[in-house]
Amino acid sequence: MSDSRQKLATSLTNLNQTIKTLRAPGGCPWDRKQTPDTIKKHLLEEAYEVLDAIDHNISEDICSELGDLLMQIYFLADIYEEAGQFELFDVSEAIQAKLIRRHPHVFDDLPAMSEAQINQQWEAIKAEESKQRSQPAPPEHDMAPLPSLLATQKSIRKHNTIQPPSTQQAFAHIRQLEISTNRSTAETIIGKLLVYCVQLAEQHDIDAETCLRQQMIKQSNGSPPPPTEGGQDNY
Repeated sequence: MSDSRQKLATSLTNLNQTIKTLRAPGGCPWDRKQTPDTIKKHLLEEAYEVLDAIDHNISEDICSELGDLLMQIYFLADIYEEAGQFELFDVSEAIQAKLIRRHPHVFDDLPAMSEAQINQQWEAIKAEESKQRSQPAPPEHDMAPLPSLLATQKSIRKHNTIQPPSTQQAFAHIRQLEISTNRSTAETIIGKLLVYCVQLAEQHDIDAETCLRQQMIKQSNGSPPPPTEGGQDNY
């Protein structure tokens, strides 16, 4: 084993042991009382903090936040190990096996494939995996536990409903919203407009969730850009 691989293996083993020490008798009371349900919010928060660090492109922060996220994964694995369900080793082995299984065009002796063929192969392998589960998978639905923009775009892509309504329809909704005094009506219209924006994002191969985050960061860093001549926003 090379020095770098040995250092990585040692460091990850030490992290695993640190987590176990925190949760062992005589460890930290807060860490000891955590459960999968109480950890969920911390896992989500750490994932979003990784995204925020990436958005600001500060490598020191990205490294730190990835460590926080990695800690949550180790923490959860230790909880399930204590319950006798699986260990961190099983987590690592499972994802390695999945990556190799879902990339036969890389790890098997297969002819070159187009990106479309690779995507079709990926979906076929996933479908076969579902059939071979020892326990039935929960039913899939479009509104999975994802941010709403991400879930909406995933649904649009899945059902191939990329074509947004016409510009005239969109402006009609906006005009209706401007004169509406009914909260329920306003919510419905805004929902339709949000879906319209996500459809446009998908049409232009843009991730809507990332796009909105980046725009929020731009606006939080200063005043909105001044309008150009003719009243058009200078984007």
